[in-house]
Amino acid sequence: EEIFASSFAAAAYLQSIDFPKDKKVYVIGEEGILKELELAGFQYLGGPTDGDKKIELKPGFYMEHDKDVSMIIVHLLILS
Repeated sequence: EEIFASSFAAAAYLQSIDFPKDKKVYVIGEEGILKELELAGFQYLGGPTDGDKKIELKPGFYMEHDKDVSMIIVHLLILS
């Protein structure tokens, strides 16, 4: 009887597991996830703006990262 988006479900899941508000979520996905996380009071990084990032992996390469990121949400939309 109810329909809700996966973005809402992701934010609701984080609330259900008492995900700490001082930790961050890295998002691989679109704006909808960011909006739902924001409404639920969670901090996040990533989203659609990261889609154009390129990483050149080579020996000795060090990738900067945020140590407060404790969860990754991946949202894929598959169209055929």
